[in-house]
Amino acid sequence: MIDAQDGPIDRDRRRERPEALTSNWRTWPELLDLRDCLDLSWSARDAGFFTAMILAKKLPSYRSPFEIRSSILAAFQGRSDSTWPETVWFQRNLTINQGAFVLARNPQSQARRHEDATLAASSRPGMRRGIRWARNKLSASYTRRFLDLAATHGITVFWLLPPLSPEVQAQRERSGVDDYLTRCAQKAQSHSCPVIVLDGRHSGYDWRVFSDNSHLDRHGATTLSTDVAAAIRHSFAHPSAVPRWVVLPAYRDLATDFPAEDLAQSQAALIQQARRR
Repeated sequence: MIDAQDGPIDRDRRRERPEALTSNWRTWPELLDLRDCLDLSWSARDAGFFTAMILAKKLPSYRSPFEIRSSILAAFQGRSDSTWPETVWFQRNLTINQGAFVLARNPQSQARRHEDATLAASSRPGMRRGIRWARNKLSASYTRRFLDLAATHGITVFWLLPPLSPEVQAQRERSGVDDYLTRCAQKAQSHSCPVIVLDGRHSGYDWRVFSDNSHLDRHGATTLSTDVAAAIRHSFAHPSAVPRWVVLPAYRDLATDFPAEDLAQSQAALIQQARRR
């Protein structure tokens, strides 16, 4: 199952480095081996990216300048800059939820939802009104290769169009990004690999079940995960009766039916354990 959210490229900025390479720069050295770095650089036609990745892999000072600077400043101030407490917190949440991060409700985010959603939408590529956008060739290239690989192994692909906060969804529809993502999914379905689209964009997830503008909290995520799992299960049980474009059911709160522990509860549990010790 893939979550398809890569939007189009601003036509006026199409010669710049792809946004995904820049926004995930700190993560790429941790994820890619040498062959992957070369492949991604070649696909993006960006030799500078390959050079940067080699330096980041070989030189910690090049890979982690902000972390190093923060640690030095903390030492001068007589405090620790260790991220160990957060690491333990995340590890507990992953373990309790069998591999999932479960976000807590964020009252501050909800209180500022209109301001934050408008700001986030206007600052993201392809989200502004009247933008002249072009196809995201890098994303399209890897999508095609992914589908080719799935077809080779006879794997069914479930293409998820997840719900977003109402403000961001409305922005995407006005800017044309939503229509672009729909066409990408339709094009994927023309591939030889079987692709079933799971569309949750209009399933009624309002702002109260989002931790921020795009990530669901424990209530929204529980319901979405349940409905996605049910759709996948039904498609394998009744393959001939399943439509290729599945609209997910309307939101209803299922969080009370599952013993999930959100990140705030994980933190509270660890603090309580530390006090007992």
